[in-house]
Amino acid sequence: MTELRRAFAIILILLVLFFWFGLALGLDDNRQNRFDTPIEQTLAFDVFIGKKNIGHHFFSIIQGKKKTIVQSRALFDYRIFNVSVYKYKHYSSEIFDSNLCLTELDSSTESQIKIRGSLFQTVSGRRQEDGFKVTGSNDQLIAVNCMMPFAYWAPEILRQSSLLNAQSGKEIRISVTKLVGSHLGKRYLLQGEDLDIEVQYSSKGDWVALSSRIGNGRILSYVKYEEE
Repeated sequence: MTELRRAFAIILILLVLFFWFGLALGLDDNRQNRFDTPIEQTLAFDVFIGKKNIGHHFFSIIQGKKKTIVQSRALFDYRIFNVSVYKYKHYSSEIFDSNLCLTELDSSTESQIKIRGSLFQTVSGRRQEDGFKVTGSNDQLIAVNCMMPFAYWAPEILRQSSLLNAQSGKEIRISVTKLVGSHLGKRYLLQGEDLDIEVQYSSKGDWVALSSRIGNGRILSYVKYEEE
């Protein structure tokens, strides 16, 4: 009888161990699945010149374990006395590696100025062993280890000494200055050739606003809003 009880006890212990071992594996699988599941985010901004709303800029961001894919779409229509004097359309597709270094870029931009006509630009870029190769209106090989465009959604751009203009395909040297914060959070000033941009992030590091001088004392600004 004692041996029988001992056998039952051993069987019970084994069953408990198998149960907890299987549960642990299941939890590990769930954790792994949650870790591997891409994080999807949509950013939407109203765009203003002064106090006049001229359009919108949308960003779709899919961030996975090994790469991040960003789709961007901007549509502007600046009117004076209900007459369109400036139209702007910009589309871009960008792919980043796990360190948010740019690996692929494709963009198209169309701008129409009433007194000057239309201008259409396309830019493509691919990372190579010796740098980032840009083709389009400004073909060049940019010899950098980690190229980033003006990806304001990623605070990592604040550590860069140069950024890629996805519209023109040009590398732009920049300096970054931290400004006094606002009610929205942290403020930074990006400056370079013909460049004077203030970008703001929340206390959590989310991009919430942007403003830039565009000539004649006018201010172009982005204000984030939540899509319905």
